[in-house]
Amino acid sequence: MPDYLEKTNVIRARSILNETFWNGLFPNAHPIYTYENFFQAMAKYPKFCDEANGVVFEAALEQSCKIELATLLAHI
Repeated sequence: MPDYLEKTNVIRARSILNETFWNGLFPNAHPIYTYENFFQAMAKYPKFCDEANGVVFEAALEQSCKIELATLLAHI
């Protein structure tokens, strides 16, 4: 999926979660579980980090994305 970096949800999530932090969370991860692969997978689910109960304000969408990322990463 070469256009995954253009997806709104991926752009928003990448602004919150940087690669250094990702690598710190998963220092011994299997090589398939990379920062880039995470966002390629996220791009397949456009509502993840791009939906906040009908709110369209960027601040609310960013806050919602932070909560979604924290919830997902807590389960990983």
